[in-house]
Amino acid sequence: MRPPARTALPSALSRALVPVLSCALLAALVLGLPAGASAQNPESEGSLVVTGTGIAVGEPDIARLSMAARAEARSPAEALSAANENIAAVIEAMRALGIADRDLQTAAVDLQPVYARAEPGRPARITGYRSVNRLSITVRDFEIVGQAITKGTEAGADELGRIAFDIEDRAALEAEARKAAMRDAMARAAQLAEAGDLTLGPIRQVSEGGGAMPMQDARMVAVASLEAAPVMGGTLEARVSVSVRFALLDAE
Repeated sequence: MRPPARTALPSALSRALVPVLSCALLAALVLGLPAGASAQNPESEGSLVVTGTGIAVGEPDIARLSMAARAEARSPAEALSAANENIAAVIEAMRALGIADRDLQTAAVDLQPVYARAEPGRPARITGYRSVNRLSITVRDFEIVGQAITKGTEAGADELGRIAFDIEDRAALEAEARKAAMRDAMARAAQLAEAGDLTLGPIRQVSEGGGAMPMQDARMVAVASLEAAPVMGGTLEARVSVSVRFALLDAE
């Protein structure tokens, strides 16, 4: 039995449909719609995408500082022992101020040879060893930051890093910034819709960009006494951005 014969479109009709189908496919690609989508299909609805930014400002509640004790000796063991003894005295000074052990952390212990000035034709000669023991300190009471610096240097710290102010619990401030970002996105969408005579529909998608809240630094200067040195924490800000896609409704 022969298969049923296929019905071929007249050549003139085929040539007429090609540009129509091409235009439909091009429109689907430009609008980001699937080919053949209808106006009733939610995936084919128009949309408006806006970006909102939110900033929340808070006061830091902790200060992080770094101190180090250096020592030089003829042998590695002697250099390490001397630096360790000095940093141990610094730790005891911090404890005396009420700083808990959980807020005291050894950041690094370093040991390097010390070389004599090289002479022409002779290899460099080791004359001793230098050891450095670094301590990171978290201070939760701003009233004693200046005292911590002073007592630390008096106890044996001979190198100071930076004071870095921070907020221990950043989640609350970031949540506030996130809400502000959404309010900003909603306001921008409303402005664009009004300017373009558009009708906003429901939110279809929300994505969050990278938020940032860097610690605020302040240079510490080693002087003879910093007992009365004022320490100002200033303010810190959390910044969050969100991208929101709104559906656009057909005007009635």
